[in-house]
Amino acid sequence: MLRLLYRLMVQRAKQARARRHALRQSQARQKQPAVRARRSRKLVISTVIVVVLGFFVLVFHSHFEISTPTTDPNRAQMEIRLDSIKVAPVLIYLEQSYPPLTPVPENDDISQIIIEDNQFIPTFQIISPGSTIEIENRDDFLHNTHVIDGDDTVFNVATPLKSVTVRKIIKSTGMLTVRCDIHPFMHAWMFVPSNPFYELVREPKSIRWTNIAPGEYRLRIWEAGTFRQEISVTLAASKRKSVRVQ
Repeated sequence: MLRLLYRLMVQRAKQARARRHALRQSQARQKQPAVRARRSRKLVISTVIVVVLGFFVLVFHSHFEISTPTTDPNRAQMEIRLDSIKVAPVLIYLEQSYPPLTPVPENDDISQIIIEDNQFIPTFQIISPGSTIEIENRDDFLHNTHVIDGDDTVFNVATPLKSVTVRKIIKSTGMLTVRCDIHPFMHAWMFVPSNPFYELVREPKSIRWTNIAPGEYRLRIWEAGTFRQEISVTLAASKRKSVRVQ
C-alpha cells in the first residue's frame, strides 16, 4: 500500500513538472514575436541614429573645410573694404610691382571679340593668360584690332573681310585696352589675371585674400574703363594688410 501511494505521488509530481514545462514553452513561444518586434524596432532606431549622426558629422566637416581657409604662416593676407561704386562693375586686383620674367604658358581656353555695328563685343571680359582670342569682323567694312598694354602694343591686326576670324594667343597680363585705329570711338577691355587675387564687384563690400607671397604690390581699382585708384602696398609674411577704398 505504501509503495502504491509513493508511486502515485511520484507520478503526480512528474505530471506537474511536465505541465509547468509545457506552460513555460507555450509562454516563450507567445513572447517570441513580441521580442523579435522589439529587437527589430531597436535595430531600426539604432540605424536611423547612426545615419543622422553621420549626416551631421559630414555637414559639419564640409562646412569646416569650406569656411576655414588654409593659411601658410610664411604668406600674407589682405583685406580690402570698398565703400562706394560710381559705375558698376568695379574690378579690384593685385599686381606685383616687379613681376617675374617667366613666360606665360599656353592653354586651350578660347575667348572671342566680335566686331559688329562699329562695336567690340563684349566691351569687357576676363580671359586666362596663355589663352586664344578669336576676332571676327561682322561688318562690311574695314576695321583693325589694336590691343595695348599700357603704352605697349600687344598685337595689331587688320580684320578687312566680313566673317574672317583672326586668332591670337594672349601672353600679356593685366588690363589690356582694345581699340580700332580707324574708328577711334571703338573701345573694349580685357583683363588677364597674373594671379588669383582679383574680384569683379557690383556693390560695396569687403574682400579678403589669403596665402599671398610677401612682396611689393599695386592694388588697382578699375571702373568704367579707367583706373579709379592705385595703391602701393607692402605685404609681409604672417601679417594682414587692411586697405580702405573710398
